[in-house]
Amino acid sequence: MHSHDDDIRIGPDGSQTTVPRKIVETDETLRSSHSGGICVHSGVFTIGPSASHSGSLQVEPGAQVIISGSHTGSLHVAGEATVTVRGKQSGSVHVAKGGRVIVKRGGRLAGSLHVSGVIENMGTRGGSEHIDGGDVVDLLGGTVKRPTRTIGGAAVYEW
Repeated sequence: MHSHDDDIRIGPDGSQTTVPRKIVETDETLRSSHSGGICVHSGVFTIGPSASHSGSLQVEPGAQVIISGSHTGSLHVAGEATVTVRGKQSGSVHVAKGGRVIVKRGGRLAGSLHVSGVIENMGTRGGSEHIDGGDVVDLLGGTVKRPTRTIGGAAVYEW
C-alpha cells in the first residue's frame, strides 16, 4: 500500500485549503466534474462521456480506467494497469513497464509520453515521446498530430 498527499487548493484570495485525494477501490463512474487528484487502487473507474476530471490520475496494478469524457492532468499507469481513452486525455502520460494505454478511434492523447509499457493508438496522439524500454504503436486508423508552430523553440499543438 502507498500513501497519498492531500491536494492543495488555492482560492481566488490566495487562501490555501487541503483536500484529501479521492481513492477508488470499487467500480465507479464519474458523471459530472471533479477537480483534484484521484488514485484508482482497484476496480474499473470510468470518466463518463459528459464528465471531466482535472488533476492527477494514478492507476495502480490490476486497476482499469476508461476515459470517455475528458481528463486534464498527468496520467500515471502502473504495471498491470490498463487505461482506455475514448474521449480526451490532455497532459503528460507515464506508462510503467507492464502498463497499457489504448487510444480508441475518436480518442485523443495530447501531451508528452513517457513510456516503459505500451501505448496502442487507434485515435489521435500528439506530443513529445520519451521511450524507456516501452513502445508506442500506431495501429490502423491511428494518427499522429504534428506541432502547428513553434514559439521560442517550444512546439505548439492546436487541437
